[in-house]
Amino acid sequence: MLKKVVFLFILIILLTSCKRNDEITISVASSLYEPISEIIKIYEKEFDKKVIVNSGSSGTLKKQIENGAEIDVFFSANESYVKDLVNKNIIQKQNVYYPISNSLVLIKNKNYINESLKKTLSEINKSNKKNELNDNIENGNKVYDKSIFEDIKISIGESSTVPLGIYSKEYLENIDIFENIKYNIIYGKDASSVKNYVESFNVDIGIIYKSDVGSLKNSEVVFEIPKDKHRIIRYSIASVSEEGKELVKFVLKNKEVFEKYNLNVSEDIYTNENLLENNLDEKTSNKNSLNEQILLDKNVNKKMIINSLFISFFITTVSVFISFLLALFKSYNYIFRINKKENIFETLSLLPVFLPPSAIGYIILILFSKNNIIGKAISDFGIEIIFSKLGAIIVSVIVTFSIMYSSIKNSVKSINKEILEAGEICGASKYQVFTKLILPLSKNGILTGIILSVARSFGEFGATILVAGNIKGKTQTLPMLLYFYIETNQTKNAFIVLSIIIFISIFMISLYKKFSEE
Repeated sequence: MLKKVVFLFILIILLTSCKRNDEITISVASSLYEPISEIIKIYEKEFDKKVIVNSGSSGTLKKQIENGAEIDVFFSANESYVKDLVNKNIIQKQNVYYPISNSLVLIKNKNYINESLKKTLSEINKSNKKNELNDNIENGNKVYDKSIFEDIKISIGESSTVPLGIYSKEYLENIDIFENIKYNIIYGKDASSVKNYVESFNVDIGIIYKSDVGSLKNSEVVFEIPKDKHRIIRYSIASVSEEGKELVKFVLKNKEVFEKYNLNVSEDIYTNENLLENNLDEKTSNKNSLNEQILLDKNVNKKMIINSLFISFFITTVSVFISFLLALFKSYNYIFRINKKENIFETLSLLPVFLPPSAIGYIILILFSKNNIIGKAISDFGIEIIFSKLGAIIVSVIVTFSIMYSSIKNSVKSINKEILEAGEICGASKYQVFTKLILPLSKNGILTGIILSVARSFGEFGATILVAGNIKGKTQTLPMLLYFYIETNQTKNAFIVLSIIIFISIFMISLYKKFSEE
């Protein structure tokens, strides 16, 4: 019987992992997802073929392809990623196209009003050169007052891995304001994240692609960013298979769909080999190039790792301490039946165990958004939850409380009730029974709960990155730093962080085994 179950299990795995002959897999940069998805629906209906769409940041998609992901077409928002795949002989040069271009826009949430900022940025955009801007400031003819940027929360893409972030940072540096706002920047993991941060009223302004404007609901465009302030935004399309080539041709025939999303499609869809060889020469020779930015990050990896380790320990220590106090309070209520609605509370406290981390993060994001009463009231008191350590602590408390409470409660339930009754007969108060009898007898259960909670808090990623963001030196924990190094292809640094995480995990496992077995 066991052999049959194992055989069936293996068969199911093999069947679910097989690719159908009539199935095409494509990887699409998030900023192209909507137009490509619309065209794919037409393609599937016309050719009776199934197309699997994998969407994300171009850096993540490139990493997947490098590690053996089988795809037929790669739609990248960064030409250098495709060029790197060509240099590694993963993609053939003759199968790369550059027909689609995009542009940047500055957006603001509808509740944010700052006419002086709009006027100032519009004036800066008219400046032909960065030097001209500096000259005006030095001569006393200020083009703008730098203080207006101090309290602005702005979101752009991650400037080391996300093409949108690379273009956005280049624009901000070219107009000479990046240094003034760099500590106010909230980095998004892809173009969709930046848009959602503004749409949810958690940041004031953001820089997104013009192609994403049509889906805005709670935001509006301030202005389109001049194309001469950043490198050309040109998408690379790489076909890997014959089916992929046919799909690319079909996609590019639907120009009207791209135009609906404010994207431009050139007539010539064929590979320009000179473009492939030199596509970044003109615009990436400066310090803002992706490779030099990553090199800069490599140079400061020690500081980043130490900072992330400290942030992880701080968030874990504070959140586990809060969870411990709350769990003790609820255990006290449970033992002496002070709260008659224990079942309802049990259900609510267990929700984070069964909910996906992304769902938890999204609920918190909505709850504390400045667009609702709770979030606005908290913000009026000057308390920042979204994109802050406090937000990360709140997430950690929510995901660890049920672990802590369950462990302490189960330990308390195992205590002989006669011992507790004897304490009461001797005249001890409920508080004395709890502190002098219950807690000492539940020591191992409490320690086990603390250890498991520390492990869960230390490894938290999904909900935290949504609520607190991945902000270097502020909310970037070790798991987020590992994610960053993987995204930027920094294998050595990723291995160092991974080794630290594994070492800490093994240490926590040894402590858990020690106290759970006693």
